[in-house]
Amino acid sequence: MNISLNNNKISRLFNLNPTLIEFFKSGLLFNDNINLNTTITINSKTGENLFDDAEIYFNIRNGKINFNNTKFTNKKIGSLELNDSSLFLDNNRLVLNMNLFFNISNSAHLFSFLNTKKESRKEIKNVLVNIDYDFSSNEIKFNKIKINKNELNNQEMLVLEGFNDNYSNNLIKTRRLLNELFSVYAG
Repeated sequence: MNISLNNNKISRLFNLNPTLIEFFKSGLLFNDNINLNTTITINSKTGENLFDDAEIYFNIRNGKINFNNTKFTNKKIGSLELNDSSLFLDNNRLVLNMNLFFNISNSAHLFSFLNTKKESRKEIKNVLVNIDYDFSSNEIKFNKIKINKNELNNQEMLVLEGFNDNYSNNLIKTRRLLNELFSVYAG
């Protein structure tokens, strides 16, 4: 099934309805007899989003759910791709484990967007992040992060603990935490 949602806000996709989360937690979609491949394409022309375009893949195969090959694009900065993802139930908690791969085509635009101090700017080509996102508690756990194929050290990983409580995350906090990370990142 292919769905096209042109001129929509991509950010609305991240505001999940609690009823939808409870439906996933019911376990009905984790059935070995269900197979589904859905693509949602969004070309946002509103100019109000971080991402200009999105191609979201929602796949169910033999009771396993993933969002592999989902891609969000910012034409000035680069793209974000989801891979090796798995949505699963763990003790009545709905958890999404995934790799997020950020391909930075223009780090100057990224640093400008984040208002990063000049002395903290280091060339960034790509970032690989493995996370667990718990829909029940709205918490993010960072398992592994690599910037330009270099794994972050403990001090750098500590900065990211500020993202754990997703309820308090917003653009201002995100900019502050990422700039704090860039200031301690050895590069």
